[in-house]
Amino acid sequence: MNAARLKRFLVRGADRAGREAMDVDELQGLLLQISFAIMIVFMMAYFLFRADTRKRQEEQVLETERQKLVIAAEAVEGEMRARYGLDVLEGSPATDSATDGDAGNAAAPSRLLEGDALTSDPITAAAFLKAAQSGGADFASPLELRRRWIERVCEAAQLEQASLSREGAEWLSVETDAAIARCENGIRRAEYRAATELQGHWLAKPETISDPLVTDILSKLDGASEETRLLLVTELSTALRRLALSRLSEIAGAEMLR
Repeated sequence: MNAARLKRFLVRGADRAGREAMDVDELQGLLLQISFAIMIVFMMAYFLFRADTRKRQEEQVLETERQKLVIAAEAVEGEMRARYGLDVLEGSPATDSATDGDAGNAAAPSRLLEGDALTSDPITAAAFLKAAQSGGADFASPLELRRRWIERVCEAAQLEQASLSREGAEWLSVETDAAIARCENGIRRAEYRAATELQGHWLAKPETISDPLVTDILSKLDGASEETRLLLVTELSTALRRLALSRLSEIAGAEMLR
């Protein structure tokens, strides 16, 4: 009887110890899971912080790069405008003296030509020669001009072209094309202005035209019908423009951009 009771007590004690041991293991496992969860949260917060910090640093670098490129691009375009005389021809054109009858009216830009010769105004004359000579030389090789332009901007910005960010390189490419186009258009406007002045001189004094084609067209205009006259006027305009550009090339010692 006593032996049986002792056996049952020992069995119950073993069962209780096993259950207690299982409860501790489960608790330790739960605590471990909680610890892992907390650790993951902190790790995620850390990496998000690092990513945000890196992004802000990259944005600051890009902004600094962009500011340098913008300032340098503006400076280089100013240099090239001076090289082509556009700072005079467009930026601050010289003016003729107003006559008594024109007093009170805004003075007009000085003429580029006097008759069929270059103006005697040295500043305006020098600017036109720059536009024709430097512009003609540079725009004869547009790809080379673009390459040198970009290199000059990077040099002025104190940045290596190869180290530019993708955004910076794209911006510089687009801005360079736009700046070159602005300068080219400025040169063309100056040449068109000079050609218009020259054609006006010839129309006022047709006897000064020595080109046989133009002379022949003018002679046909007198007795031409209305329909023929319109065709001749168009032909005359084309011939005068060709002749004007040819004469301007002689005056400037360089081919016009046409």
